[in-house]
Amino acid sequence: MAGRRKKKIVQQEQKGQEVHSDEEHNGKEVQVDEEENMSGSQETQSTRSTRGRTQMHKLAMQRAQGLKKDVQFNELGQPIGDSAAELQSYIGVLAREKVKLNFKTWKHVPQDIKDKIWDAVNLSFRVPAIFKKPCLSSANDKWRQYKTQLTNNFIWKRLNDEENLHKPPPGYGIMGDEWSQFVISRMSEDFKKLSEQQKVQRKQNLYPHRLARKGYARLASEISTELCDDDEVNRAILWKKGRTSKQGEIEGDVLKTKFTKIDEYIQQKQDGLLQLQGPNEDILTQALESKEHGGRVRAIGGHVNPSTYFRLGKGMLPNHEKNVLLRRQATVEDRVAKLENLVLQNVAFKSSSIEEKGSCTAKDAKGAMKLSEEEIGFMKQKLDFEDDDDELQFIDKEDVLEKQCKKKPSKEVKKLELNSSSMPKSLWLLYCYYKRALGNGESLKIVLDENVFGEECTLYVHDEDVTPFCQLMPISYTCIAVYIWYLYKKMMEDNKLEKFRFMQPCHVGHVPTTRTDKNFLDKQLESRARALADRLIDNPSSASLLVPCNVGFHWILTVINLSKDIVYLWDPLSHRIRDDDWKHVVEMAIKMVHAASGNGKKGRSKTAWEIVKAPRQPDSNQCGFYVMAYLKTLIENMPDIDDKDSVQALFQQVEYDKAVIDLVRSEWADILSSYIQ
Repeated sequence: MAGRRKKKIVQQEQKGQEVHSDEEHNGKEVQVDEEENMSGSQETQSTRSTRGRTQMHKLAMQRAQGLKKDVQFNELGQPIGDSAAELQSYIGVLAREKVKLNFKTWKHVPQDIKDKIWDAVNLSFRVPAIFKKPCLSSANDKWRQYKTQLTNNFIWKRLNDEENLHKPPPGYGIMGDEWSQFVISRMSEDFKKLSEQQKVQRKQNLYPHRLARKGYARLASEISTELCDDDEVNRAILWKKGRTSKQGEIEGDVLKTKFTKIDEYIQQKQDGLLQLQGPNEDILTQALESKEHGGRVRAIGGHVNPSTYFRLGKGMLPNHEKNVLLRRQATVEDRVAKLENLVLQNVAFKSSSIEEKGSCTAKDAKGAMKLSEEEIGFMKQKLDFEDDDDELQFIDKEDVLEKQCKKKPSKEVKKLELNSSSMPKSLWLLYCYYKRALGNGESLKIVLDENVFGEECTLYVHDEDVTPFCQLMPISYTCIAVYIWYLYKKMMEDNKLEKFRFMQPCHVGHVPTTRTDKNFLDKQLESRARALADRLIDNPSSASLLVPCNVGFHWILTVINLSKDIVYLWDPLSHRIRDDDWKHVVEMAIKMVHAASGNGKKGRSKTAWEIVKAPRQPDSNQCGFYVMAYLKTLIENMPDIDDKDSVQALFQQVEYDKAVIDLVRSEWADILSSYIQ
């Protein structure tokens, strides 16, 4: 085309062949140019001037390195910043590659295909879960635009070329049957009628914008210095900017008249003279003499509806509601300041700590502090609470924990006495060192090889980690990670790294929370699944991933082999799946990986779960030690993970001997001791 730079490429005609999926070619943006790609009888030339269709190679390379692009969002939830354009291009690639042409509308596209688009976006970009709906809505828009471009360039312009009409356009990865059905649907009378209706409706747009792919959200971000604190004025300014050429020209007298009106209304608004009618009215609606249509807001950008914008966009909230919230915020901040002073003065609270340790029972309630009626009254008085104020509730921690303990009684386990006879010699020496040299909150720093967990990792081992380990009490994430480091070094020495890889336990463990709303809990599960999926993607297909996991006061071990679609589970308390959330997390992660690789689950059987009947822990505290023993057994024997019987044959004991657990504890102490200078 005249005035447009063209890049010479060579395209080989490949009839009936699919192009590679977008996940394999994510990255470098090459915009589709259908007008150039369409040239009637010249389509079969082996050499053409064209930029080709959008492919994204760089994203695949970055994801292979475990990198994700950060995306900024404005207050209306629209993507802005440097990564926004790349995000939108990638959504277009996914919509084109994953959604077939022959679905009548977006509503007819199966939900699992939409989920694959969302999962693929999350594997390359850091985006919040709330962006899923706008993301899929954007995919819908781009999918429809893609079908429209194909219709205009390869159907309407081939009507007199029957031979080529039913041939799929080269370079798009469209199969012959799919294209034939698409042509038939576009040639139907129903579609032609709908197309004419849309043309008439489009002509009613008297003031088309000139933003191309930029959009209003990114425009607003670019010209933020020209905007003010008044959102009504800003929307009018953006509408004008979107219809001004790069040279600052305004096309047509009608448009110039609207610009003049907008300027007049802005001045009236600033002088306090503008009278607006109705809740959804502002400068722009008055200047254009038309109300907003349902489902969109002019000069704001996609996926923002009037109810959202006119309540949230204009100053975020009406002034009277904003003032109420500001007064509440000031009150809360004052209460917090007073509470901090009370805590510092030790008036009525006793500090407590929450440890990230695995335990199979509720915590002991004996140490909990119980407030008297006089103390509660004193606290309310100090914090300016009324007697019937329900914003502050004093919960008796002792009563709550006592009820939890009654739900599942367990035998009391005494802590081991800390002396040289109660533990291996190397562990005793380590314990003595910690008490002598690191008794003031100091820690031992261990920098791990980044290949252990596929990321940089530095461990800080405190006395709070070592003491429970010596007492055979619930142990922390750090303790498990230290032993994994020991096993990894042994695997390096024995050249056995090809069969197993490790997952960082703290990324997939249960996150304690008092919240019960389903959306929040679902997001927690999704976050754990994404962390696991990222590690699985980096994992060689021939290697199994060893995943120690704290599912909530209890350690278990999971081994995942993607190539065989099999998951093994070791639970020191049970020979069944006790935690449905963890099973959901694992299966969600596997689906994400298949979606990212383009395999999906098509033609594949359901992921098989194998429960290994392994030695059971003798009490409620040793689950972490048993998981470490399971890991040691697997690493030392390197069983064929595809042979279930050979895996089960390694775990025949009913319970581990004390010598087995002591050996694990001794090895753990050895690796730590090597860092003592």
